[in-house]
Amino acid sequence: MHIPRVSFRGLYLATLFGWLALSLLSLGVVVVQSKSSVDQEFERHATASFHELRTKLRANEAAINSFASFLGAVNVADRDSVAVFAATMKANYPHIYMFEVVRKVARHERWAFESYMRASFDPEFRIRNFSYDSNRQCASVRDKAVYFPLIFMWPEVPAARAVFGLDMDSVPHLQQAALAADASDQTAITKPFRLVEGSLAYAMFRQAMENKLHFNSRINAFSGALQALLIIRAEDLIPSQLQAEISYRITINDSGQTNHPLLLEVASTAEKQPGADYWLPKVVLSFEDESPVQPLKLTMERQMRWSDISSPGLVGVALLSSITLLLLLGYLRHHHRRLIDSDFHATQTQFLALHDALTALPNRLLFKDRLKFLLGNWRRRSESFGLMFIDLDLFKEVNDCFGHKVGDLLLIEVARRLRSCVRETDTVARIGGDEFVALIGQVSSHEHLLSMAQQMLAHISEPIVLEGHRVAISASIGISACPEDGIDAEVLIHRADMAMYVVKQSGRNGVMGLNRSPAASEHSSEVHLQLVK
Repeated sequence: MHIPRVSFRGLYLATLFGWLALSLLSLGVVVVQSKSSVDQEFERHATASFHELRTKLRANEAAINSFASFLGAVNVADRDSVAVFAATMKANYPHIYMFEVVRKVARHERWAFESYMRASFDPEFRIRNFSYDSNRQCASVRDKAVYFPLIFMWPEVPAARAVFGLDMDSVPHLQQAALAADASDQTAITKPFRLVEGSLAYAMFRQAMENKLHFNSRINAFSGALQALLIIRAEDLIPSQLQAEISYRITINDSGQTNHPLLLEVASTAEKQPGADYWLPKVVLSFEDESPVQPLKLTMERQMRWSDISSPGLVGVALLSSITLLLLLGYLRHHHRRLIDSDFHATQTQFLALHDALTALPNRLLFKDRLKFLLGNWRRRSESFGLMFIDLDLFKEVNDCFGHKVGDLLLIEVARRLRSCVRETDTVARIGGDEFVALIGQVSSHEHLLSMAQQMLAHISEPIVLEGHRVAISASIGISACPEDGIDAEVLIHRADMAMYVVKQSGRNGVMGLNRSPAASEHSSEVHLQLVK
């Protein structure tokens, strides 16, 4: 029996369309099943994130109330007790950035209050304005009826120390909250602002009802009330469980003003997968908390991804060609990454072999290689150069007094200062614990070399604050020049080393070249290391 060709063509087309329909139907079933699973997991995750965020906001309110109550019950002149309480609260609520105390001071009490604070806590204390409009500099406060100076902070962040004594009434984004807290027993919250160190934050103010039993303390004898103050960084409120594939938006509003964000509005958008947002559904969940102090709205969005789809067999039947392409692209990407990683590790290994791990300066091996190069340049082109041996004076005392961490930080800073004194084409290397060398190319004269060494000595001697300690250190520098002091590497190294040794024996803190007059430092040769906590 003969079957017409058109029948075969129709059957082929019907089979093809039937396969496509079955594939799409199978894919639809898989997507629906996968979406149900994604919905359940996402709802659990979003709910946990909302509860975490709400718990932090509730903790803020509990912390400000507790801190205010404590300030009302304790003698605020006992700063140690306040610091212990603040540290305990910080340990319990690590998302709170800082605990602070503000004192209301009347005009007629200002000078007595400043005198007391200078005598008791800070010799440089004064009530100050703080400009946020220009360069954030402190200025003398203008004469007015009342002031709200900052008198305590915990922890004492170095960058925030600059605002100690700041009059809250002089800062626009703090003024309204400070006055509101002073006029009532309710918590007042500021609008978002940038901290000195750059983070987005907001502040919570609450007046403390002081215990009259403590008015025998001089600081409590002032008529103005205390205010407890919390600083909350926006970044510390973001839930820790948020995943990369989830987009979110956090909005905290002013109480009773849901259309006007008060605290912050933080959003993050998940990385998109090609085609997923067109072919796969998304899940959106929204949570609200009508707190009287910090009303919260959290919106979370979860776009389904190709990786969420189960039953790889059905997907493979329907999307065989696509999967083949994805596998090929995945392999190429993996292979490319392996090549990049291999090159990176090779470069990193080579760098570590030729550089000091602490300061990132060239090490002894690279120093000798570049010295050999400069000697070759001299033989070919008669280009003179200089060599300096730099040894820090009494460096061991830094480690003994403050520990090796401070010593390491000092070495890093000295390395930076030495590099700043030379050209890009010159070399500064670390060859030992506190020993450095410098290769200076194209030296015009021995006096030029001495001048550069004296500049290095001056830079090294500038004090630096490390881990809360002020450290000033000197160095002994010996120099040699090619060809005046030799044309051999070992000879040049030996002569510079010997010159440095002569400086050490002569009292340290100086510069010298052998067979030449020493160049004395401007600094005293009697005191070579100043260590001040």
